[in-house]
Amino acid sequence: MFQESLDLKPSERAVFKVAGQLMAGYIAKHGCPSEDDHQAVVDWCINTAHQMAQQVDQQVVSDDELG
Repeated sequence: MFQESLDLKPSERAVFKVAGQLMAGYIAKHGCPSEDDHQAVVDWCINTAHQMAQQVDQQVVSDDELG
């Protein structure tokens, strides 16, 4: 079986993880999306995870930023 490896930065891994959790939640609630809706659901998960990450970055001060 072919397994592609991804070289993601830590912030990209975090967004990927949250997007996966959103997708899992969607599937748990609605079942698997149809082939027609699959890409739209994936895009929604990624965009939502990215927006969440941006909001956290703007509103939360990390220990590194405190100096």
